[in-house]
Amino acid sequence: DKDISLTEELIFTHNENFFSFDFAALDYITPEKNEYAYMMEGFDNNWIYSGNKNTASYTNLDAGEYIFKVIASNNEGVWNYEGTSLKIHILPPWWETVWFRLLTIAAIAAAIFIIVYKRIKYLDNQRITLKKLVDKRTQELQNTNNKLRIQTQELTRSYNLLEEGQAEIEMQSEELSAQKESLEKLNKELNNLNATKDKFFSIIAHDIKSPFNAIIGFSELIKENYQTWTDEQKIRTIDIILNSSRTLHELLENLLHWSRNQRGTISFNPQIIDIEELFNNIASLTQANIKSKNIELTTKTEGENLTAYADKFMVDLVMRNLISNAIKFTFSEGQIKITAKNVNSFVRIEVEDSGTGISENALQNLFSIETNQTTPGTNKEKGTGLGLVLAKEFVVQNGGEIGVKSTEGRGSTFYFTLPSTKPKKI
Repeated sequence: DKDISLTEELIFTHNENFFSFDFAALDYITPEKNEYAYMMEGFDNNWIYSGNKNTASYTNLDAGEYIFKVIASNNEGVWNYEGTSLKIHILPPWWETVWFRLLTIAAIAAAIFIIVYKRIKYLDNQRITLKKLVDKRTQELQNTNNKLRIQTQELTRSYNLLEEGQAEIEMQSEELSAQKESLEKLNKELNNLNATKDKFFSIIAHDIKSPFNAIIGFSELIKENYQTWTDEQKIRTIDIILNSSRTLHELLENLLHWSRNQRGTISFNPQIIDIEELFNNIASLTQANIKSKNIELTTKTEGENLTAYADKFMVDLVMRNLISNAIKFTFSEGQIKITAKNVNSFVRIEVEDSGTGISENALQNLFSIETNQTTPGTNKEKGTGLGLVLAKEFVVQNGGEIGVKSTEGRGSTFYFTLPSTKPKKI
C-alpha cells in the first residue's frame, strides 16, 4: 500500500510464505565495511550475524505473527542496536481457522447427540419390552416358586426327621466305635502288661531262687562240716551266705518299692535337698560294701550350698542303687567318684566307676523292664537290674532325666538331673 520503509506490518496468505528482505545501513563513508545482524522473532532464537551481506530469506513459515528486526554497524564497528523492525502476519488456511474448527466441533457434537439420542431411544424401547417379558416370567416363577416352597417344606420336614435319626445312629456308632477302640487299646495294653509282668516275675523268681539256694546250700554245708572245717572255711562260707542275703534283701526292697510305685501308694513329697549332706549320708550307708572291696570313694560338689528340689526318699533310693551297681562292677582297689554341679536350672549328679563297663548292646535296654537283664559283678555278685528301672521311674517322677556313658573294660558313668529349685507356678 505504501513504501516498505514506511510500512509497519505485512499480511500474507498461508501460501505466500517465501520471501526475502534487502536492507542497508545509512553510512556511506565506506559502505562495504558496514555489517548487519537480523532476527525473525517467533522463528529465530538468536541474532544472525551476516557480516556485510544485506539480504535475509525465509521459506515455509507457519501461520502466525512474527517481527523481523535488523541492526547494523558502521565502518568503525559501532553498532546501532535500536535498528529497525517490521511485523509479519501470515494468515492460516481456511481449514485451520477458528471458525472452521468451531463448526467442525459443532458438527461432531451434533452427530454424537443424534447417535446417543437414537441409542437411548432404542434402549428405552428395549427396556420396556424386556420389562414386560420380565414381569411375565416373574409371575410364572412366583407361581412355580410357591409350588416349590410347599414341596420344600414337606421335604424339609422329612429330611429333618431323617437327619435326627441319622445323627442318633451316627452318635451311637461313634460311641460304639470309641468303646471298641478303647477296649482294644486296653486289651492290648493289658496283654503287653501281663506279658511284661510275666517275664519280669519269671526273672525275679529266678533271681530270688539263686540267693535262696546259696543260703540254704552253704548253710547245710556249714551244718554238715562244722566240726571238721577250719575257721577260715567257715568265715568264707558265712561271707557267701551274707552276700547272698544282702542281694536278696536288695532285690526284695527294690521289688517292694517298684510295686508300691506301680500302685501309686508311694507319696511324693518334694523338698529342698542339700546335695553335700546327701552325699555324706550315702557314703556312710555304703561304707561296709566299699571296705569289703577296698574301693576308694570320693565326692565333690561344684559350688557352695548346692541344692535340689525333689523327694528325698526317692533320691536316696536312686543314689543307693547307682552306688550299689558301681561297687558291684568295680574291681578291688578301684575308684568311684560322685560329683554334682549346676547345669542351667538343674543339678546334674554323676556316679563314675573304674569297673568293667557295659557293652553297647546292653546299654540300649539298660533302663527297660521289658528286657530286664543281669550281669554278675566282679566278685560274682548277683543282681536283677530292677534297681535301674526303679531309679529311672523315680528320676522322671521328680522332673529329671537319667542316662549312662560307658566303655566296655574302662568303666561307666551314670548321671541324672533334678530341678535345682522349686518350679514356679504358672
